[in-house]
Amino acid sequence: MYKRFLRLILLSFFLTPGLTFSQNSISVSVHQDFKLFLFGDDLGNRAGTLDVLTRIKYSGKERKLGYFIYYAEFEKASIENNYYRYGVGFGFAFSNTFNDENIEFTGSAGIGNIHRMKNDSFSFSGSASLNYILNKQFKIGAMFQYINRTDLDRNLVRYSFL
Repeated sequence: MYKRFLRLILLSFFLTPGLTFSQNSISVSVHQDFKLFLFGDDLGNRAGTLDVLTRIKYSGKERKLGYFIYYAEFEKASIENNYYRYGVGFGFAFSNTFNDENIEFTGSAGIGNIHRMKNDSFSFSGSASLNYILNKQFKIGAMFQYINRTDLDRNLVRYSFL
């Protein structure tokens, strides 16, 4: 019971939204791979494994449908031989999604470098996020992320829910 409670506390910590100051601004967001954290995976990583993605994002000027975004990101996973990924990307945030001015949908694509086991390898990524705008400074949301995991011996592609 204590472990379950601790996981819920940590889960709520990682749901902390990024700080934003409207469009044409810079924001910071922190995400945790919840699937890996809650259930582990089939590669030997147990539940409770941390995989944190931090993004610094520039949001462009608001347009009729939304605004463009550009970001730099850093991801670190506490898995065997550690996992680090540095990347950059761009995308578009659709504001007023579902006819609700507090909901926005963002799609993005990026490239990056995975550093693991003293090797560097190129990778690409894509993500989709759905955010609820709480006020001018805070959003809360969920992100589905696709990463080309070129560091794995099996060279498969993994999906992460952040």
